[in-house]
Amino acid sequence: MKKGLLILGFVLWAVASDAQSREDLICNRTQTVPTRTKTLWNGFVFAVTRMPGAVPELACTAELRDPAGRIVFGDSGYSAGLEESALDVDNDGKPDVVLVVDSGGGNLGFWEYTVISFSPRPHIVATLSGPILHFERDSDGKTFLINKEVFYGLTSSNADAPAIEAYRQFRSGKLVDVTAEHCKLIPSRPIDSDLSRVLQSLYCGQVDEALQQIRQKWPAQDQPRLVSQIKSDMELRRPDIARRMTNWN
Repeated sequence: MKKGLLILGFVLWAVASDAQSREDLICNRTQTVPTRTKTLWNGFVFAVTRMPGAVPELACTAELRDPAGRIVFGDSGYSAGLEESALDVDNDGKPDVVLVVDSGGGNLGFWEYTVISFSPRPHIVATLSGPILHFERDSDGKTFLINKEVFYGLTSSNADAPAIEAYRQFRSGKLVDVTAEHCKLIPSRPIDSDLSRVLQSLYCGQVDEALQQIRQKWPAQDQPRLVSQIKSDMELRRPDIARRMTNWN
């Protein structure tokens, strides 16, 4: 798949009281018009083109063009779309665009979201993977995003892979995890697995509580393997959490 900047899928649903009206622009297998375009608030144009006869993984091409018609970013994939909200994602006081690439034919694990800032010139702020749920604003009016983080490899089947809600926010130009600041907002649902609750506790900074959950819920003979797997996963995903798991042995 080409790596220009992005594009494919549907762009995040943004929750913001001051979000501008939006018009969905999606390229998929049912598109009958070869190319569809939309002019953004700043004069840039987003275009999606259905490529007849192309292999499925390159069926749609999406391009972001500057006001002069020059291609700034582009990519191809199973589908392409834009939901333009002009939301200030990176909290620099200026509107951004979020684009999505689907390289897996609908599998959420293959969605790639790219945040594009236009200030001072178009550039990638961050590229995020996985199914992002939505954006919200905190009490200071700053944007944060909530996404589902899936933990493959901890269960015998990917269909049973545990998932948690992770909160992230751009601060001083960097995307940082702020889940621990929002744990009171995360509901405990009956459908959540015991493993999901353990992992959510870790992201909420409750390291000892998470280990206690394992001691209470899993047979003694299964605990060492599970503890080792989770700690290894945290060392890759969240080294800051792993460093606190000193009694996980």
